[in-house]
Amino acid sequence: MNITLTLRILGALLLFLAIALLFPVPFSWFYGDGAAGAFFLSAIISAGCGGLLYSQFRSGADLSVREGFAVVTFGWTFFALFGALPFFFSGAIPSYLNAFFETMSGFTTTGATTIENYSEIARGLLFWRAITQWLGGMGIILLSVAVLPFVGAGALQLARAALRGV
Repeated sequence: MNITLTLRILGALLLFLAIALLFPVPFSWFYGDGAAGAFFLSAIISAGCGGLLYSQFRSGADLSVREGFAVVTFGWTFFALFGALPFFFSGAIPSYLNAFFETMSGFTTTGATTIENYSEIARGLLFWRAITQWLGGMGIILLSVAVLPFVGAGALQLARAALRGV
């Protein structure tokens, strides 16, 4: 298995997530809910880790089905791990495990939640929750196929891995 190619693609996905983490910032500013800082910090951490992975690992090899499965599996996991940061940093969901659950349920579009009272949650965070569900509905991995040509990976193998069994 080509681990360097897999890590490079995961770095590109984290860079994509860092951009997505900035979309709720205008909502937080408009409503004055105080969550903008949590989004900026989360985006910086995601971009830093993604940029490090993307820049440090280079590979000219093509993406095989094996690497495709690894990217899909770790892509979902990384998106949930880093996507949970705004909930945790803002204090809206004080337990990182619950924040991870909330984000993973959004990215997998299950709709399960740990939030008991939506009126107490910052609107920027609610918008982020909606974005996670939208990205999950679009298919994170299939949406990132637009990024993969810049990485030099085979998008067809990744799409096959994401759609296996559908």
